[in-house]
Amino acid sequence: MIEERLKTTVFQRIPLFHKYSPLKTGRFFNNHNFPKIPLQSAHFSVFHFSTVLITTTIYKYFQKREMQERLIYKQGQHALSKRFG
Repeated sequence: MIEERLKTTVFQRIPLFHKYSPLKTGRFFNNHNFPKIPLQSAHFSVFHFSTVLITTTIYKYFQKREMQERLIYKQGQHALSKRFG
């Protein structure tokens, strides 16, 4: 279980980075005809800033959790090797 989770990257677990995410397809507010927001618009910069802030926070959280999982896994492997080694 943990081994499988360690194989996936942090970005794969965050829905914003998935293949059909609004960030990649430009589909916001469930409107399929909604155009991609141009980079120049003020609304986009605010939206972009908030999205980046949220995603970096999520990324940091998952990164920290992943490091803890790896540490626990390594400690477990070490304990097993000491016991049955």
